[in-house]
Amino acid sequence: MGEAVVTCRSLYGEFQTFISLQRLREGIRVSRTPFRAVLRVSHPDIDSVELAELITRECFFDIGRAVPVLEETSSSLEEVREAAIKVALEHVGKGESFCFRLHKRGAHSFEAPTPELEYEIGGSIHDALWEKQGERPKVDLSKPDVTVVAEVLGDRTMVGVVRREWQD
Repeated sequence: MGEAVVTCRSLYGEFQTFISLQRLREGIRVSRTPFRAVLRVSHPDIDSVELAELITRECFFDIGRAVPVLEETSSSLEEVREAAIKVALEHVGKGESFCFRLHKRGAHSFEAPTPELEYEIGGSIHDALWEKQGERPKVDLSKPDVTVVAEVLGDRTMVGVVRREWQD
């Protein structure tokens, strides 16, 4: 079963996003989270990456982003770092550019500012990719091929990827 975290284009667009997602394909289940304009979407017959790609391509005007839930962990720095590295090693190919983005909501244990955390976790991903691929990975903070995304929803964090090709 595939699952994705979907953010709405605006804080006031949740209803429109909810309706668009429900109409997307038979079997899609959309549920609200405790956080405004953040939805969880699942489908029993579509994997998480395929579901996020489908949502991004078909509901582009009604969403902010769709992130497949590839790893779910507690909202601690070490747990998120490990999950982000694992996801990156599986989904960032040799020669592809990447970046890491962190979106925090609710009560969590992260004390450092978001840019500092992104730099630290992104650096760990960079080192892990370099070790695996045998060459320095490309970092692109504006238009990467793959964005590794951590969606912090209180004490739980979902980690996934967003591919640039989904938006082309």
